[in-house]
Amino acid sequence: MKKLLVLAAAVVAGAAAVFAGSLNDAFRAVSALPGMKVAENADSVDVAGPEFLDSLEVAYVNGLDGPQIRNVGNRLYDIIETLPMGEMVVGANNGLVAGFVYAEEIEGGGYEVLIVKATGEWGNVSAVYGLTDKATVDMMRQARVVMEGAKLRIEMRRELVSF
Repeated sequence: MKKLLVLAAAVVAGAAAVFAGSLNDAFRAVSALPGMKVAENADSVDVAGPEFLDSLEVAYVNGLDGPQIRNVGNRLYDIIETLPMGEMVVGANNGLVAGFVYAEEIEGGGYEVLIVKATGEWGNVSAVYGLTDKATVDMMRQARVVMEGAKLRIEMRRELVSF
């Protein structure tokens, strides 16, 4: 019985250690993954959407090898799984590449947005965090998702938004 209680406490502690909380907390957790670098702009990442965000923060890693891909990928999914499904705007995963867009309403009527893309084939992970408005989140909800093997495009266009 004592071992079971210790095991349960360890599981709870482990879950709490990866709990992301807000989308900003999730971005901070992703940007702290091994090898991740913080960038000053979105030029170094391969994700759709940064052009629609304010107060942009970017983190990425490129060229991870096999063991690193597994380690970082598993830890990335641990973080993503802490986020409420209701905040996912769009997402896709085929085992070779995955991309997720999350949005959460914040005080004042704006939204915080987290965009994450990971490719196992090339060992790349990109994360973008920023702020936007409801119209942009509605546009993101209508994004076209195209998956071709290890390639993923999430196409966001303002003309898709109905006002």
